[in-house]
Amino acid sequence: MLPGNNGFDEKNLFGEYDLENILTNEGRLQKLKEKLEIEKQRLNQLINYQPKGNPILNRDEERRYVRSAFTFPSVNRIYKNEELELLRSDEKVREQMDYINKKIKQMKKELLPFENKRNNIRPKFEIHIIKHQGYSNQDLIERVDYQGDIHMAQESILKFMFAKRRHPIQVNTLIGPPECPIRMPSDMKMRIKHLDLQGGLPMNIQLVKPIIDKSCLPLEKLTVFIGSRGAQGMDHEIIKTSKRLILNGMDFPFIQNLKNQTVELRVHSDDFLKNDGFINLIKNWVETDKPISTCFRFLFCAMKDDSSIKVLKYVSDRIDGVVAGNKCVYIPMRNYSVLNIRYEQGNACNFLI
Repeated sequence: MLPGNNGFDEKNLFGEYDLENILTNEGRLQKLKEKLEIEKQRLNQLINYQPKGNPILNRDEERRYVRSAFTFPSVNRIYKNEELELLRSDEKVREQMDYINKKIKQMKKELLPFENKRNNIRPKFEIHIIKHQGYSNQDLIERVDYQGDIHMAQESILKFMFAKRRHPIQVNTLIGPPECPIRMPSDMKMRIKHLDLQGGLPMNIQLVKPIIDKSCLPLEKLTVFIGSRGAQGMDHEIIKTSKRLILNGMDFPFIQNLKNQTVELRVHSDDFLKNDGFINLIKNWVETDKPISTCFRFLFCAMKDDSSIKVLKYVSDRIDGVVAGNKCVYIPMRNYSVLNIRYEQGNACNFLI
């Protein structure tokens, strides 16, 4: 089955989260083709667009640009006229055209195997063996003509590289498993510092858990995604005990009960700081006497410069016993400690508890 559009927090073939539940492969394939068609229409818009005006954006235009389809490419529509007008020079138009061209080529490549399967065409596979270190360019070592089962080949490589090792493998960061997971060798163990789980959380934890060496638990760092269905499937000991938990997404009832020492939450905007969920989180923090040195960090983009003043005033008006400070407020707690809520601004705005 094509990944995504299945009612779970799983990316589709183009790496996007689409919440529409489509039961058939044919329907999912059609939805992807519609997305591809929109990219082609976008490209035509850029080809026919003639930039005009000052190439330097003012502050209001910069904010519009941040909220435009250029910075959120997963928006499933053609460009609006006011968005095109933000491309003030031929150079900016060419940059966007290059990006769209590459995206269209990649989308076609992703669709090709599934279209071949639908049309009963068996392609000729050519396996590329490559190597690279860190962020360096990839070097092609060899091309291999292969007509066998791709999944079995991947599993065989994993067994050849990692099975029957006497000692656990040291891993700084393990990302995955991908949307189409490969079974890991049953006797492989890893000492992992940072585990980054992407989409399909319950299934991914079950796949990864057997290969985690117990000596690295609790994990130093764990990154997980909270999708549209909230924190379902996140009641795992590995998540609850990690020393630093990074959450992409927000679910107040879930985070309110977290006992991790450091929690980092990454969200799109600061709107969540101005509702009852945030106030209830603060009240729960005080009532349950969270341990000293516990830290929650919220990373988001603030659209207005006065957001910090509004949020701190909102907290002061809703919570008893608040003491105002410089870009922060203090709330005394029963364990003789103080809850410090402060606002910092950099490339992204951080609101720390």
